[in-house]
Amino acid sequence: MRFNRIFRNTYKYMGPSVLIAMVATILGFTALFISPVPMIADFGKTLTLGLAVSFLAALIILTTNLYIRDKYFCDHTAAKACQLPPENKWLETMLAKLTKLVLSKKFLILTICLAITVWGFFGDTNVGVQTDIETFMPQDTPELVEIREFRDLMGSTDQLAIMVQGSDLLDDKNLAWVDTLTTGVENQFPEIIDSTVSITGLFGETVDNETLTKQNMSDFLDDLPETQRKLFIDEDRQTTIITLNIARLENDSVKTFINDLNQYLADNELQGIEPTVTGQAVIDAEMLSALTSGRMEMSLLGIGLVFMGLLFIYRSFLKAIVPVFPISLIIGWSGGAMYLLGLDYTPLTATMGALIIGIGTEFTILLMERYFEEKAKGASKEEAMVTTVSKIGQPILASGLTTIGGFSALLFSDFLILREFGVVTLLNITFCLISALVVLPPLIIMLDRNKTKSVSAVNPA
Repeated sequence: MRFNRIFRNTYKYMGPSVLIAMVATILGFTALFISPVPMIADFGKTLTLGLAVSFLAALIILTTNLYIRDKYFCDHTAAKACQLPPENKWLETMLAKLTKLVLSKKFLILTICLAITVWGFFGDTNVGVQTDIETFMPQDTPELVEIREFRDLMGSTDQLAIMVQGSDLLDDKNLAWVDTLTTGVENQFPEIIDSTVSITGLFGETVDNETLTKQNMSDFLDDLPETQRKLFIDEDRQTTIITLNIARLENDSVKTFINDLNQYLADNELQGIEPTVTGQAVIDAEMLSALTSGRMEMSLLGIGLVFMGLLFIYRSFLKAIVPVFPISLIIGWSGGAMYLLGLDYTPLTATMGALIIGIGTEFTILLMERYFEEKAKGASKEEAMVTTVSKIGQPILASGLTTIGGFSALLFSDFLILREFGVVTLLNITFCLISALVVLPPLIIMLDRNKTKSVSAVNPA
């Protein structure tokens, strides 16, 4: 029956193309796996799993429902039963005209796109990185308002710690070094360190007219309540903590201060004593740096993986480079757009390179597959491309617009980090559509030198 043939042809012709597009998208997302931050790597794994599930759902559930509908819920004796919905002739005509215009100006269009890409990469170098967690939140959040009021009253809520270890920590010489370090760092970094707290400082404030010696310190520690003593020194009395109350700093400033502090400790080292800068601020600085660094590395890895995967599948350099090249341009466009809009990279937008490659490659592969299918029917390159864009361009455009609609919900979030992620995502999906419908057609026409019908669509075994 007719509907049986329709579904067989759907699986036969569209199945391999969609499968290849899915594999290429997964390879693009795989670049997220190299992130040193587990949450980014897990994000990539979640995207990969979701994509595989979506493919199986479309392959099995969607087509099965359509098959059941056509076979069991349509009166095939009626003339107009189960007829296909009317085609969007206006959209098809518009896409055909757009393609003809693009092909007639192919050199100009590609030159402009390349120029924008180069400019975008330069603009990207001037895009800042926002790592202050407080800026990601709604600024009128009661908890945020209260912590800022508390900070105004107390002067500081952020801390760093210097962990000092030594086998004979209570030796007179070592205690003198700890005491000197306590006041020394405060004098060395007066604009950053508001105050310091250490066991030697507590000793000086509590004990009158006593010299800082091993015996006096031991007696002082013995008299301290255990709960208070544990705040300053361990049970073996070989490790103590110097707490630094520091001003509120941006992540880059925190990292600079930590590096300067480590250098100060190295310049004032004492044999037998090992100081280490530690604390939550150190962990936060490293975590945020890891979240926002490696953007270009992840993007290049994603491009490389997709290219190598397509080269392995197609055994053709042309069919491997054509889907990847237009998407590579978007990375530059995205950076340039963020520069123009004054947006900074955040832990979320730093992952956009891999997402662009994953999402955009799907569009370009489906267009390329349909192009070679039309070529196999004997059409010329230009005719094949016009037919391709006018036909398959419609579902690609619909897919892109529905994705844009879904991500548009982020624009209404109270959290700045989500709003900016939504803006950047909408821009990049729009760029993906432009690269597929405007950049790919002239590119493939210029690179495809085979003018015969022997070039056929790939149908992997």
